[in-house]
Amino acid sequence: MKAPLTKPLAVPSLLALLATLNLQLATVFAQGTAFTYQGQLQSSGNPAAGNYNLTFTLFNTNTGGGAIAGPVTNNAVSVRNGLFAVTIDFGASVWNGQTNWLQIGVATNGVTAFFTLTPRQPITPVPYAIAAESLTAVAAYNSVSAGDFAAVGGGYQNDAVNLYAAVSGGTGNSAIGNSAFVGGGADNTATGQAGTVGGGQANTNSGSWSFLGGGQYNNVVDNWEVVAGGQFNGASGTMAAIGGGHNNRASGYGSVVAGGGDDSFNSPGNAANGSASAVGGGLGNTADGNYTTVSGGNGNNANGDNSTVSGGSGNTAYGAGDTLAGGFNNLSAGGNNSTISGGSGNNSSGSGAFIGGGLDNAVGAFYATVSGGANNTATNDATVVAGGTNNVSGGFAASIGGGQDNYAPGNWSTVGGGWRNQANGDSAAVGGGYGNYAVDSATVAGGRGNTASDYVTTVAGGLGNQSLVYGSTVAGGLNNTAQGYMAAIPGGASNVVSGSYSFAAGFTALATNNNSFVWSDGSTGTASTGTNQFVARASGGFVFFTGSGAGGAILGAGATSWSVLSDRNAKKDIAPADTQAVLNKLVQVPIEQWRYQWEGESGAPHLGPMAQDFKAAFYPGRDDKGISTLEFDGVELAAIQGLNQKLEQTRAEAKQKDAEIQELKQRLEMLEARLGTQPSK
Repeated sequence: MKAPLTKPLAVPSLLALLATLNLQLATVFAQGTAFTYQGQLQSSGNPAAGNYNLTFTLFNTNTGGGAIAGPVTNNAVSVRNGLFAVTIDFGASVWNGQTNWLQIGVATNGVTAFFTLTPRQPITPVPYAIAAESLTAVAAYNSVSAGDFAAVGGGYQNDAVNLYAAVSGGTGNSAIGNSAFVGGGADNTATGQAGTVGGGQANTNSGSWSFLGGGQYNNVVDNWEVVAGGQFNGASGTMAAIGGGHNNRASGYGSVVAGGGDDSFNSPGNAANGSASAVGGGLGNTADGNYTTVSGGNGNNANGDNSTVSGGSGNTAYGAGDTLAGGFNNLSAGGNNSTISGGSGNNSSGSGAFIGGGLDNAVGAFYATVSGGANNTATNDATVVAGGTNNVSGGFAASIGGGQDNYAPGNWSTVGGGWRNQANGDSAAVGGGYGNYAVDSATVAGGRGNTASDYVTTVAGGLGNQSLVYGSTVAGGLNNTAQGYMAAIPGGASNVVSGSYSFAAGFTALATNNNSFVWSDGSTGTASTGTNQFVARASGGFVFFTGSGAGGAILGAGATSWSVLSDRNAKKDIAPADTQAVLNKLVQVPIEQWRYQWEGESGAPHLGPMAQDFKAAFYPGRDDKGISTLEFDGVELAAIQGLNQKLEQTRAEAKQKDAEIQELKQRLEMLEARLGTQPSK
């Protein structure tokens, strides 16, 4: 047996009688020699339990010397949780005003030899009734043992053991540490220095300068801790605190659990295990990382340092600085400083990643974002999925605005929305629509089933259109294909442009040659036949207006030449033309043969006037760089009429001369006949 851990104090025998009456505090007013002694007995370092035989012998010195009284034997003393209480009476002769020393011997039942406990305990001269009014009031079966200035205010079977220790009342309470205090309740223990148990039941405070306010079965084990109340709460970290609740644990340095907890006896409630971690309340929440916070909710975990879970259920923040605002079964794992605002089943594993909410969304890279929706995934750095469902943004800094089943694996690629669209190339874009495909910096603005598959190709919309070669464009329409370099189709249907820098429009137009322009009305297929061609088919004719009025030119249906406007109703300032003068001027205009500057030497030369000569003769002041067909035709027709007038005049003159000749011939014949000189026939 080891010596008692406490220093018991003697108590007047009159108080033992009061224990049979009630548990009220009493004051001693009569002299007596019997006193109640309460102490603590340990076996192998643990509180003893069972029945023991105890002997008490009084000495006037702490070591050696001879006994001045005793031994007094108490058999079958009940020891519970190491504590026992006995009544001892050495008679009156030993109390002479000097400090005496109590030696205790102990033996288990059935053993005759007693084991002497050391050291002897000092007994101050308090049994004198003359000093009773200055003693601390103690209830029956209480003890104030060996601690200077210790006190037990009342109650039953309470114990104040060390220096300045105090028990205010209650039952079975123990204040064992220096300056420890138990306010009341039942079976509470304060063993640490300056530890406090305010009340409640079966609470234990073994930390120094710690506070346990009350409740039931709460435990404080380290220094400067606080448990305000509740049940089955335990604070084991220095300066930790638990406000209340059930089954809560605060084991980290400076950690806090404000309350809440699991009301099941088989599982822990909330736990703040990291340094300076905090759990505000709720049920089954854990703050394991340092400086972490779980505000409330159910089954939430803040594991990474500086992480936060604001609420919800089943949420876990593993990364340092991660934040989960709430929701259900959300997880931030692998990255730091990521955020999930809410929703359910979301997973954020990239540093700086963000999920705004929604269902089963995943972000797995740095600074990636899924704003909401369901089953969306952002797998590369700085990628974005704004919403929708089943979208995957996989390229660096790629983005999907929404929609369903869209895919953006290209770097800097974009899908604005729609359904089953893909932006596969770097900087590719699909604005929306359905089943569109953009590769290699290509763009599809919308529509359905469109494909832009080469660098800087574009399909603006429509259905089933393809832009396949560098720089080609299909603006819209149906089943159009642009497969020429920098070629274009503005719309229409079933048009194909395969020549470089070529253009096809309308219906079934085919621009197969470079730098060709083909427009088809769809009445039959229309195709280019050579490079640098302009080919157009309009079975209803062509009309070109050159002003806001009726001015223009017409190539009628089936016609092979242009018709210019010549309606008298469209003309003014009408006057007869001097066709003879026109003819005379035209005769003066030089007619030459020539080639244009850009024509080769092998080509046939042209015939005609120079515009400067022609305009100077007939239209002075007009632009003299060209001759319009209307100008040329007018001069030509006037000259023809002038020539015809000359011809008629010549014919009239010739007829008159023929008549004159005939008359002269007849006269000659008459003269010859008269003269007889008429030649024979």
